[in-house]
Order: sequence, then C-alpha cells, then structure tokens
Amino acid sequence: MSQALLINNARVANALLSLIIDGEDVQRGTWATAMQAGYFYQLLKLVDTDDEVEEKE
Repeated sequence: MSQALLINNARVANALLSLIIDGEDVQRGTWATAMQAGYFYQLLKLVDTDDEVEEKE
C-alpha cells in the first residue's frame, strides 16, 4: 500500500528527515524503509523546491 506525505512546509520536511536519519540509531532499517517507501524523495523534493522559492525572493 502506497502512502503520500501531505505537507507543504520545508521546516516540517527537514524535521521529518532528521527524525528518519536519527531514528536509524534507535531502529535499524529506518533509513532504508523511508527510501523504499519514497518518503526521502518526497521530503528532499519539497526542501529543494522551497529553497528555490527563497532564492528567487
């Protein structure tokens, strides 16, 4: 079953990325699971898009 992350805020995306990465210390495989589920891509894309908007302003 596929799920989507419904956020549009780069600060939240950064927090979720940190949670996933730091979670690897607690539960092995957190990072791999996030990558396989597509969460990493979605979060990094959101952060990148937000960075581009800030550069234009």
